[in-house]
Amino acid sequence: MGKFPPFFVFINMSRLSQQPLKVLLILSETLMQDKFYYGNPWDDADDNLKLLRDKSGWIGIGIDYEDMEFIAAFIDENESIIKDVVDGKISKKEALDNLSIPKLEKFNIWYEVWGPATLTEKYRTTWQSYDERWVQDSLRHSYNEGDFSYWEGDFEEHETDHFEPDNFEITARRKVLENKKPILDKLVVENTTGLLDNLDRETLIQLRNLINQKLSSS
Repeated sequence: MGKFPPFFVFINMSRLSQQPLKVLLILSETLMQDKFYYGNPWDDADDNLKLLRDKSGWIGIGIDYEDMEFIAAFIDENESIIKDVVDGKISKKEALDNLSIPKLEKFNIWYEVWGPATLTEKYRTTWQSYDERWVQDSLRHSYNEGDFSYWEGDFEEHETDHFEPDNFEITARRKVLENKKPILDKLVVENTTGLLDNLDRETLIQLRNLINQKLSSS
């Protein structure tokens, strides 16, 4: 397996994402011509970050890995437009009207950690003997003779000891879909409560009828 890039939790948005589109376009042109790898920026994270820092000094902001990922996503999302600017097919002004900004999204990630350890599995089985003092020896003798396998017992639990994590593998991902409707509903209720205090009885009745009509049709 390849070397894993440094792991970061992006608490803040990329600082580059807050720059004007004109700045992002000029920077993207330069990076595209200087072999900045935007197909998957994490495949060459250290070299990409170094190149980005070298080419973005004129912007006057600190640059880190989240900025590297953002500008790679920006170039990838607007690749055809930026290439047309580089090739002189369209002007920067025309390009600015059609550029889009990548959105920072959340994902659930599932992963597995592995490494050497002592694993103890516990089983239970039923064994017959004429004397309780001999039953354990009887079972062991049967195992030695090949008449019993410990996998035949009923698994109960396992214990792990001396675990030394060595690496991990990401097994799945899923985008987090944020439900904004409850927040909107809460704001509507909070802002409506004060408004109702200022309405007369006739208006309140009309409003109730409208709500009832809406509820019956939903």
